Amino acid sequence: MLVCLCWLLTVSHDKLLLSVYIPHVTVDIAALLNLAALQGLHSDMTKLHVILGRYLAPLSEIEAATPAHREWLNQHYRSGVFITSGPQEPRTGGVILAAGESAEQLLALMQGDPFYQAGLAEYQVIAFHPVKRSSKIDLEGVPLIE
Repeated sequence: MLVCLCWLLTVSHDKLLLSVYIPHVTVDIAALLNLAALQGLHSDMTKLHVILGRYLAPLSEIEAATPAHREWLNQHYRSGVFITSGPQEPRTGGVILAAGESAEQLLALMQGDPFYQAGLAEYQVIAFHPVKRSSKIDLEGVPLIE
């Protein structure tokens, strides 16, 4: 029995679709890849998070709590969760680049921050999948653009 496989490249709704045709069955490869990604089957995809902090108190209160905040940050640098951080310009809050399983996990982690515990700051976590990088950062699985 001979089975014929044909690759079909089509355009639909301004999207390029790659499909494989098996007699009486059509499989949308792109849809399968998206489904696999949604199900976590592409575990090699790097995920990072930007944590945005917004100060809720005057800078004098922020500055008084900064030594405890920075010591708290240090433990998460040591664990490998935090990559880099610093205050925003103008100084209305802070920014942390972090690795983590999920935004929810990182929001729970941020509840241990002395700024948060004292009601001095609130946090928002934005997840993203980096697709390019420069030589200034080493991210496994993310292509280097030189």
